Amino acid sequence: MENENYSYENTGYQSGYDRSVPRRQKSGPAAALILALCMILSAACGAAAGYFAAGYRPAAESGSDSPEILYKSVVREVSYEGKGTEDAPLSVAQVSALVSDSVVEITTESISTSSFMRQYVTKGAGSGVIITASGYIVTNYHVVEGATSVNVTLHDGTEYAAVVKGYDEASDIAVIKVDAAQLKPAVLGNSSVLAVGEQIVIIGNPLGELGGSVSTGIISALARDVYVEDRPMTLLQTDAAVNPGNSGGGMFNLYGELVGIVNAKSQGESIDNIGFAIPLDDVKSIIESIMSVGYVPGRPYLGFETVYIDNAFSAMQYHVTSFGVYVLNVSDGSNAAKAGIEEGDMIISINGEAVSSDSDITGIISGMNAGDTVTVKVRRYYSEEEISYELEEYVPDYIVTR
Repeated sequence: MENENYSYENTGYQSGYDRSVPRRQKSGPAAALILALCMILSAACGAAAGYFAAGYRPAAESGSDSPEILYKSVVREVSYEGKGTEDAPLSVAQVSALVSDSVVEITTESISTSSFMRQYVTKGAGSGVIITASGYIVTNYHVVEGATSVNVTLHDGTEYAAVVKGYDEASDIAVIKVDAAQLKPAVLGNSSVLAVGEQIVIIGNPLGELGGSVSTGIISALARDVYVEDRPMTLLQTDAAVNPGNSGGGMFNLYGELVGIVNAKSQGESIDNIGFAIPLDDVKSIIESIMSVGYVPGRPYLGFETVYIDNAFSAMQYHVTSFGVYVLNVSDGSNAAKAGIEEGDMIISINGEAVSSDSDITGIISGMNAGDTVTVKVRRYYSEEEISYELEEYVPDYIVTR
């Protein structure tokens, strides 16, 4: 088993889209795996408590400026028809009946450009979870990334146009909003109390056309370190069925509480039943920050974008002679530009750590904060240079322009 290669792909369902960016394949079970992203998030609001027949007490306000309070399950007393107490969890059928109205289908459209500069429409599909009665919905960032239109279909078939209120690429979380009232939000559980072997229920929109599909399985591992689209993440592992289109859907425990956000699955001829979800406790505050200000304050920003060249065709296209990671563009007025980073620079190392792919950069920067000093070693023509500057806070463009 140690010599087998594992390949993973995004579980958001798309048609008409050809990913041409080369991916480096990770090998070995100990290596962080490149995974297919999938959907799952849901937060809970006051309406959920009513559905549970007053079985949940809302937690105190978190102190954030979120437009609405998210209600969290803190005490299990009486839930589904008098069941679901600490001593009597629900059946899968009861969980499905309880939470299905909180999970939605998401469809998107975006404009893609081919290598021959032809533009065409890309259609995508995923899932999401209602987090407030007034129409806030949580999903994965990769589900709505680059979308020119986002539409939501409720469990009863009602359709709404949605707007993206904000996102956090690092955690693969986005919050969208529909103009609706009296929706059925989910109740937030605590992923920190999950146990290996505990049964869970996943609800989503596999293949982009099977909305409301229910699958069940167990928690296979609690903190699996993996790479998802070149980004390091620590995720819950499950053997429940996860397929393209499940991205952004909900993972629920047997008390009907949301405990995870499905975002990845493994792919391969000899691989079965290896799915992943973002632990809910890791993103509760992120969701609230996005609802409040549209992004997560304090995220670091390098000030430039890169491109990974690992084949001869790409090298010819970008007019370089060596494989590696290159600066594609530098943001005007950024600290990186002021310090002397230039387009075409080849990144050798960051803070003394060698860089050979985009994922190396992501892994290094993910452990830093805005305001930290970063040292980037670059090769320019035939000389090498170390350039140090202060990392700025990442603020999405839409926050600045909207």
